[in-house]
Amino acid sequence: MDEHRARQMTEVLLAGIVARRASVAILDITGVRSIDLEAVIGIARAMRSAALVGAEVLLTGIRPDVVHSLMNMGTDLDRFLTFSSLQSGIVHAMSRVARRPRR
Repeated sequence: MDEHRARQMTEVLLAGIVARRASVAILDITGVRSIDLEAVIGIARAMRSAALVGAEVLLTGIRPDVVHSLMNMGTDLDRFLTFSSLQSGIVHAMSRVARRPRR
């Protein structure tokens, strides 16, 4: 994942959140084999942007080698709500949505 793909991801994520009035969105990076600093910055920016339009973003599919890269870059993983698999992220998202009052 590079800076260009991170920017595209942010645009698609925000458009989907707004169009569906989503309160929770899942960003699945299962297929990401490597990540650079610009991509990490892009993911963080996407998550902050989603919060500005009222959605929480769950980051799923984080591979051990990506975690290793993130740690080597000094990334504070505590800022992200992360799950190792898409399935576990979906379960968490569904439990969050089920607990929210209807509008």
